[in-house]
Amino acid sequence: MNDFDLELNRRLDEIRAQGLHRQLRRVDSPQSPRIRIAGKELLNFSSNDYLGLANHPALKEAAIKAVEQFGAGSGASRLICGSLAPHHELEDALAEFKKTEAALTFSSGYAAAIGTICALVGKNDIIALDKLVHASIVDAARLSGGSRRHTPENIDRDRKCFLHGRRSRTAP
Repeated sequence: MNDFDLELNRRLDEIRAQGLHRQLRRVDSPQSPRIRIAGKELLNFSSNDYLGLANHPALKEAAIKAVEQFGAGSGASRLICGSLAPHHELEDALAEFKKTEAALTFSSGYAAAIGTICALVGKNDIIALDKLVHASIVDAARLSGGSRRHTPENIDRDRKCFLHGRRSRTAP
């Protein structure tokens, strides 16, 4: 084994020793409140399927119809190959529901954070980040080029000092 491999193994051993090693788990069932992993039925407390729609019969039927009509993928990004009719129909319906001029959908929360924050924030802007904000927001803030400030507890009491990067006289 070369030095590089030895160093990688040493780092992995450290991660394992700290209980931070993560692995993909094979799920052998549809997403639902109960899932099957390694032959065991388990309660699923980690899903983002809050409304239970991932395995809803009406959505499965609609997905099958969409695949039959439009295929299993768009071929490339919407800007490169064009935007499929179902995307436009969804965005039009969302805009109407929200009573707004338009809506834009993204493939994930991460893509939405990167796409919107990087489009709206430039190098002369300041981004106020709560210390518990999702990692996707932190990544987007970094990529945007804007200055990042992590919000102190008393930001409402003294925003001016916060935005200029100074400590408030009232801050501890």
